Amino acid sequence: MGSYQTDDPRVLEVLHRRPPSGEHGAGQGAPGVAEFPADWSNSTLLECITAVTGEPDHWLTVGSSTASFRDFDGVWVGALVRTLPGESARLVTAFPVVDGKRVHANPADPQPFLLNRTVETALDELRAIAGQDDALNDQLWAGRALLKAGEPYEAAIWVVEMCADTGASLSEAVYSNLLLMTDDGYFDATYGPGFRKLVTRQWKTAHPATWASA
Repeated sequence: MGSYQTDDPRVLEVLHRRPPSGEHGAGQGAPGVAEFPADWSNSTLLECITAVTGEPDHWLTVGSSTASFRDFDGVWVGALVRTLPGESARLVTAFPVVDGKRVHANPADPQPFLLNRTVETALDELRAIAGQDDALNDQLWAGRALLKAGEPYEAAIWVVEMCADTGASLSEAVYSNLLLMTDDGYFDATYGPGFRKLVTRQWKTAHPATWASA
């Protein structure tokens, strides 16, 4: 099928409604983004991020991504570190886990973003596959924690890398949406062109008759 770049104004309207990412500071008010406690200073937050990356209570790795979590008096903090081939490990984001205490989750945008809807569908599909597999469900929990915190870009990368590691498959509709967003540059800043190759490779493996060739 080739590139998914398009000049269709209806498609572009959907693509250009990109969800916010990050902005986890208290009072930011970004739709669907969780915020750290209002009484945390910048120095407190930096100390927590250093601690969660250095001595986490819990951590998981899929592909190039490692998600670490640590409890700070009931406030769970997550951090995502990525190591791409030929590059040094880098901290991509730190975020509050919505299920923890004293974390404010801003209401989601009333018109769901394409990326959020696609990741939600992917997580539901993987949950059906995981069944009672504790390891897979643990990875799914991390992906959902990213999405609920307002990190849909990282959640998308997480689920695709999870599929690459485990051999799980997503539907053609999910791969189609992901490739469309990849070609529109959604993941350039955090992953780069390698993510397109990963998405197309997974599509080819899962649905060889209809995959979109690079």
